[in-house]
Amino acid sequence: MTKKYDLVVFDYDGTMVDTMPAYITKATELFVEHYGLSEPVARQEYLSTTGRPFLKQVEMLFPLNGHNSIVIRRFEEFKKGIRGQTRWFPGVPMMLQTLRNAEVRTGIISSTEKEYMLTQVEVDFSLGRGLYDDKATQLDVLVNEHPSCLFVGDSLYDAEVAEKVGVDFCGVATTLTMGKFLDKGLRVVPTISYIPKEVISA
Repeated sequence: MTKKYDLVVFDYDGTMVDTMPAYITKATELFVEHYGLSEPVARQEYLSTTGRPFLKQVEMLFPLNGHNSIVIRRFEEFKKGIRGQTRWFPGVPMMLQTLRNAEVRTGIISSTEKEYMLTQVEVDFSLGRGLYDDKATQLDVLVNEHPSCLFVGDSLYDAEVAEKVGVDFCGVATTLTMGKFLDKGLRVVPTISYIPKEVISA
């Protein structure tokens, strides 16, 4: 058994935990209510910028709009309100154990505040929004001591973060379709359970 990477870092929302359907629904609702978008357009706008902190998404999509502060506040309140309903995707604990058995270290980075991130699985590193607000900075901090690294995420923005830091990327087709990643020439797997095959060779 040979490991291709010393460290695998995972995005949190939509990659490790099944939060994105609720986030998509809430963001779509807020965009329709406050910016007058149709539901399909609102949904697509959110998805086109996903992976970033919600505040950054809103600033990108609706710069200097007077509704932005209330939209951001309502969305963040919603996130806090559903934290008790958050669940790991099936297969996450077993996947992490498989990597651990192969002596591959693991980490999680996120634009979600660390206090709201689940802690029931064992990883070597976990960084949420706070000390390092930007995913690229979070990833760079972990990669400094582990140059052989794979970053796993559910958005095209996550792929941009990996490229910026200079590490390999693999998408997970949970929030976006596999085609969205393949169209950009990116590696992608259907579920998180496939990640060990991308990391360990017989």
